[in-house]
Amino acid sequence: MQNKTCLQCHKKYTPWKKEQKYCSRICFGKARKGTGKQEQIYRRRCKQCASTFHVKYVKRNLTKYCSQKCYGAACKGRPNMKNRTGKNKSCKKCQKSYYKPKTLLKTTRYCSFECFNEIRRVYITCIICGGKDFYPQSFGKNIQKPRCTNCRKLRRGNYVFCQKCRKRFYVEPAKYKLVKNFYCSIQCYGAYPSQEGILLKSAREQMIDTFLHVHNIPHEHEKRISQQRLFRCDFYINDLYYVEYFGLYGNYQTKREIEYKKKMKEKLNYYKKELPKQNKKLIALYPKDLKNLERALLAKIK
Repeated sequence: MQNKTCLQCHKKYTPWKKEQKYCSRICFGKARKGTGKQEQIYRRRCKQCASTFHVKYVKRNLTKYCSQKCYGAACKGRPNMKNRTGKNKSCKKCQKSYYKPKTLLKTTRYCSFECFNEIRRVYITCIICGGKDFYPQSFGKNIQKPRCTNCRKLRRGNYVFCQKCRKRFYVEPAKYKLVKNFYCSIQCYGAYPSQEGILLKSAREQMIDTFLHVHNIPHEHEKRISQQRLFRCDFYINDLYYVEYFGLYGNYQTKREIEYKKKMKEKLNYYKKELPKQNKKLIALYPKDLKNLERALLAKIK
């Protein structure tokens, strides 16, 4: 069959029927849109402001006004107040008069939800912070130890000590179960800055960093070793030496220390396989090597 041009998008296509006019269902739907009666739009004139507005086919005989304002302005002068069967009542809280229909005269007592909620509250002053708050009426009027919502959340077991400054502070119950090591502030969490202003993991790494700066040895922090794994070395010196400090070496009692041992073995095995290919060397430091860094570090670099 010969190629045709679509009547909607004007692109050439090969039809699979002789009567075909459109290249796809999408173009067929776009061309058909707006042709049905349900989607036709009609013009009407507002009875209040006499302005023209558009209406759909379904609401062509129902809508008479262009907006809610015009409908409200037209309803103001209507004599429909005489046909009402309800009565005016007085609110128990604010003593204002309000109208209610006949079916709701026995059940309603308040003019609004604000008045309804204020009566169902018992206002108190907190014992701990001295702030003002409220309780629901179901708690009773005579509360022995009234506390506000913020002080009510405080529970036993959620006060912890900062690992750096040993300051006592409050932690939320959800965070208390997840986190193991707590710090009271960002300063305490990153309390080991390097000479360049980079935050280090421990005070021992800070000691190694100051040693390298004193001897004018250029180095980098937390450099990624490979793109396949998320291994990072502690220090990278002269584009030749990877320096790793294993601070928890020798003590494997807790779960954290056992996990540290596994990661340490994985790192060392990776260094043994990959470093000979890259013509680079590894310098592993342990806690006993910090007493004499000149022998453990400087001698191997020079």
